[in-house]
Amino acid sequence: AELQARLEALIQNPERLWNEPGRDEARAVLSAAAQAGVPRQRLQARAAELDRLLAAARTPVRLPLRSDGLTSVVIYRVGQFGRFESRDVELLPGRYTVVGTRSGYRDVRREVELRPGETPQPLVISCEEPV
Repeated sequence: AELQARLEALIQNPERLWNEPGRDEARAVLSAAAQAGVPRQRLQARAAELDRLLAAARTPVRLPLRSDGLTSVVIYRVGQFGRFESRDVELLPGRYTVVGTRSGYRDVRREVELRPGETPQPLVISCEEPV
């Protein structure tokens, strides 16, 4: 029953799989489900569903970025991408903060949530408001 509850909790909140601790928990639950004695049909089905969600959470999503060639772009926890007009970045599903900076202009900050299997719209990061 406890194993079933842990499986259900992860399946009902797949965004927990978007970070390493959540993926570790899912792997542990799947391992426990595999080692359970004679598995019941429902437990097997839910374990298969969690395995599918875990695989999706480990599959990168392509995020198209657009800028003006003058704004320097950073994705927090990922890295600096510098100046560009168009660039695609592959990121694991999750929530990200994208920041654009340009000397003499107000910084631009955008939050983006990348969901497994979805194709996001291009994200425009361009500092246009002078300070």
